Amino acid sequence: MKRSPAGSRRRSIDAAVTSDTDECIVWPHARFGDGYGRFRFHGKELSAHRAVLILVTGKDPADLEAAHDPETCSDRGCINPRHLRWATHAENMDDILIAGTRPTGGDAVFSNKVTEAQVHAIRAASAAGASSTEIAARFPISATQVRRIVRREQWGWLPDSTGRAPTDEHQTQAEHTPTSPAHS
Repeated sequence: MKRSPAGSRRRSIDAAVTSDTDECIVWPHARFGDGYGRFRFHGKELSAHRAVLILVTGKDPADLEAAHDPETCSDRGCINPRHLRWATHAENMDDILIAGTRPTGGDAVFSNKVTEAQVHAIRAASAAGASSTEIAARFPISATQVRRIVRREQWGWLPDSTGRAPTDEHQTQAEHTPTSPAHS
């Protein structure tokens, strides 16, 4: 990734702080893997929207998160202070549900190492007789993770490549095994 010219990130933050627009102001620089803008502020790496909120409010509450107002904005890269507020973690999670931006699985989850298409390819390779080690060499995951995908312990909700929904035979053993003798 090409680095931004010195000071350009700070200029973007300052422009957002002084802006009077109601439109999203999208962070034009580097982002964390989850889609939020990255900014070094007072010696530590922060989300850009948190840095904007700190500058606008003059506060940096450790127990609160910088949250996007779900009625106004659902762009993780937005740094418009009119779209931001301080919120508890629970409030922020509620906002995510209201806005419909909570990753619920599959390609929507930023931290996944494989895509839905790759999961289909992993299962097809296993069905064709390839070993977990051979399959893992083709993807950015371990052989253990390959076995979990094949047994549907991971990505179990994903229909097979023909579009059929998972059946009872694809449910994981964990779904059928009590967690302790007290629960049986």
